[in-house]
Amino acid sequence: MSGLHRFCMLAAVVAATWSPAHAQGFPGKPVRLVVPFPAGGSTDVVTRVVAKRLSEDWGQPVIVDNRAGAGGTIGVKEVLRAPADGHTLLFTPMGAVSIAPLLYKDVGYKASDLVPVAVLFRAPFFLMVPTTSTFKSAQALLSAGKSDRAPMYGSSGNGALSHVLGEALNQAAGTSFQHVPYKGGAPLLQSLTVDEAQWGLLQAADARNLVDAGKLKPLIALSARRAQPWPEAPTTEELGLKGLNLRMWNGVFAPPGTPADVVQQLNRKIVAILGEPGVKARLDAMAVDEKDADTSPEAFRQQIAQEVSAFTKVLSTTPIKVD
Repeated sequence: MSGLHRFCMLAAVVAATWSPAHAQGFPGKPVRLVVPFPAGGSTDVVTRVVAKRLSEDWGQPVIVDNRAGAGGTIGVKEVLRAPADGHTLLFTPMGAVSIAPLLYKDVGYKASDLVPVAVLFRAPFFLMVPTTSTFKSAQALLSAGKSDRAPMYGSSGNGALSHVLGEALNQAAGTSFQHVPYKGGAPLLQSLTVDEAQWGLLQAADARNLVDAGKLKPLIALSARRAQPWPEAPTTEELGLKGLNLRMWNGVFAPPGTPADVVQQLNRKIVAILGEPGVKARLDAMAVDEKDADTSPEAFRQQIAQEVSAFTKVLSTTPIKVD
């Protein structure tokens, strides 16, 4: 057999086995899931549930890597620098993607740099007050916010999502609530239970135990519709507060340039895991919002573009400054 003949046979074998679909051999090595916040938060909890199931299905180690700091931007930039092969993914709440690039100077990225993969879950914010508060209704609190001695509200940090939304509420309601930043969600919760901060914005997963214990009370749902687990709380829509109906998400992203077929495979796998009875029960226990009918990466991308536009308008007229 001539050398040319052997070469042609080898080329034929390669052509028969090679496919431009990158996802065929994916994943080919351990997968790293970067969470840009400390362990223990709702995003971290769900990420670890999904990581376990991915590892079982893929037969590959799936490692959760908490890279906290600078409002989530450290972890985001870690993923942006990673190889675009789907083996490093970002699991994050919306603030690090849709808000941080609008707040921080020279952050080095914008939301559209990331490749949306899937929504993990949605969880609306609730305006919480201590049960000892003199404000027993949303209307009473909003009225006080228009007085010369407007109450103070707490956030989990300067420039945090709970701060941005607090100022968005001031804008929508014509109030002048004073902001007090705390160093994280736990100090904020503590301040609320002792009535130091007079209200704060929290997701159900973070506030549920304290509500059940009778220490916090939800007054408003930042949502277009009544939300679980406290459907008794009126919505911003009902109260006539416009621009506060953004549904807060936690999602999965890949580095720029990740092949579309890998993104689609990841999307199908993650969406399927989130729908499994055991995983769904964990999400239900966290009182997350219902899933969207369209779970595609493209639908997620379009939603992010819309909310970036909305947040840009809010931040252009609110007094939020971060270093």
